[in-house]
Amino acid sequence: MTKIIYADKFFHSATYGLFSFILFFVLYFQNKIELLRKYPSTFTIIITGLFGILNEFFQIFVPNRTPNSLDVIANFLGSVIIVMLLKFNINNLKSLRRKLL
Repeated sequence: MTKIIYADKFFHSATYGLFSFILFFVLYFQNKIELLRKYPSTFTIIITGLFGILNEFFQIFVPNRTPNSLDVIANFLGSVIIVMLLKFNINNLKSLRRKLL
């Protein structure tokens, strides 16, 4: 049973990590809202964090599902880890952005 719980948390982290990866690039390369482009890391973590909380909250209304605070933590950690990795590589992103725009 314990292995299943850990696998579930890993998949939560991986899913939200992928979500964060995509959202970070969407925010970083968009040109409409300067604030989002200037702080993609912060807004990625805020958006994915709120989405994770809402996702768990709405499970109250789904039959045979229960919200779990550990899922929220796993979602948040997946997002933070990916954003930190992207943040360390921001110089490469800046040069790529200059080439594309």
